Amino acid sequence: GGDEWFPGQGGTWTEPDSESDNECSEVRLLLKPTQGSIPRVMLVVDRSYSMVGAEDRWTPIESTLSRVTQNLGHTVHFGLVLFPSPNPNFRGSEAEMACAPGEVNVDAGPDTAGDINQWLANARPEPGLATPTYSALDAAGRSLLAAPTGNDYILLATDGGPGCNFGLDPHLCTCLNHSC
Repeated sequence: GGDEWFPGQGGTWTEPDSESDNECSEVRLLLKPTQGSIPRVMLVVDRSYSMVGAEDRWTPIESTLSRVTQNLGHTVHFGLVLFPSPNPNFRGSEAEMACAPGEVNVDAGPDTAGDINQWLANARPEPGLATPTYSALDAAGRSLLAAPTGNDYILLATDGGPGCNFGLDPHLCTCLNHSC
């Protein structure tokens, strides 16, 4: 083989001296991601009021996602969809506002931790917000499918079942949380 760089050897170049060293250096080379192999992860985060109601689920999610996006932001392209949407331009009835469709707040890309953390800090759950999970997952999926890489993922952070489907007859549905 040719000259190989082995970290931790005082900044020197070394020649692999055995077949096992060659195998290890090949593995090391394969671990370096190419642009097409960098994962894209859309974080889809529930900001309905139940996230802070009887038990605070928001703070652990916000804290964890902050650490994850900061620590992995150079090797994973994160994006964010909050639901219901905190978009102040959305206008509608109280029920429509509570179920404002999820939309992409931060496109999946490099070094998005600061933007994601700012959205999480400024768009906390509020009384009256519901759980439009379908529209949020749809927005995340459409965003990733606009330019698929084959290494795209959606991570859903929620505390409950989806709601906000006004097309369903509530008399024919089964209530999952006994507060319908």
